[in-house]
Amino acid sequence: MPRPSFIFGLRTEILLSLTLLLVAAMMLTSFVILRITERDLLRYKTADGMAVVQRIQAAVGNGKIQTDQVSLKELKERLHSGISWMGHSGLYDQIVVVGSDGSLWAGKKHPKSSNEPAGNEIASVLRTGKLRTELDRERMLLTVTAPLLADGQCIAAVRVPVRIDAMSQGLAKSRTLIWFYIGLNVLVLVVFGNFLLSRIVIR
Repeated sequence: MPRPSFIFGLRTEILLSLTLLLVAAMMLTSFVILRITERDLLRYKTADGMAVVQRIQAAVGNGKIQTDQVSLKELKERLHSGISWMGHSGLYDQIVVVGSDGSLWAGKKHPKSSNEPAGNEIASVLRTGKLRTELDRERMLLTVTAPLLADGQCIAAVRVPVRIDAMSQGLAKSRTLIWFYIGLNVLVLVVFGNFLLSRIVIR
């Protein structure tokens, strides 16, 4: 003997269909807007990192760099002073400048191991002379690594980790708020939809 199948009433089917349509529409619209907002914020943060790179490049200059120890020492002191000042703003993590010979020009910590992400980024920029941007897995740092040029040659690489933790936390709160409003709208739809459909005697 076949088991009796559960059949939804017409009112339940209408409410279920409307609820699914509402949830799908709100999720699609809200999360697309969030992705666009995140993309624009990342572009803004990348521009912040590039502004630091341009300041450091201005300190280096575009002409020929004197290779004697005195001139190089003065350059490193200027870079260290500027980086220390920018680090106090709290907008950036450890800014590092590494020379083409692998020596630390400015910064507190040398990315010695090429297995570390920082070491890989700097080594790649020194080798190719091309800009790189990386976003860490925790989405807390956006790292801009760029070459420093003198007389058309890459003489060093600068790594600027831009803090985006506040941005990520804000987006996470927005996602939570979206889920709250979706749940609230579903509740309102079910309660008032059921009431209105009962008024026109749909079972």
